[in-house]
Amino acid sequence: VYKRQGMGDTWPLFTIDLAARNSTEIPMRSLSAFRGFLYKLARILGDAQAVKKGRVGKRIARRVAGKLTGRGLGKLFK
Repeated sequence: VYKRQGMGDTWPLFTIDLAARNSTEIPMRSLSAFRGFLYKLARILGDAQAVKKGRVGKRIARRVAGKLTGRGLGKLFK
């Protein structure tokens, strides 16, 4: 169960109550930062693989198309 901290609290944003066990605080910012790191790492590994296979142009075109599509959908569903 996620519990929102008081409005004045800034860290952690949420705590996780693990039922009958002791309440463990997991900072959500660090989890999202770790997730962001994993996405960035996957992107870098994908770029390296494209270079290795000689498909850099196709990779760049797909990344640009994906970015433009994401921005368009973001504006559409504001």
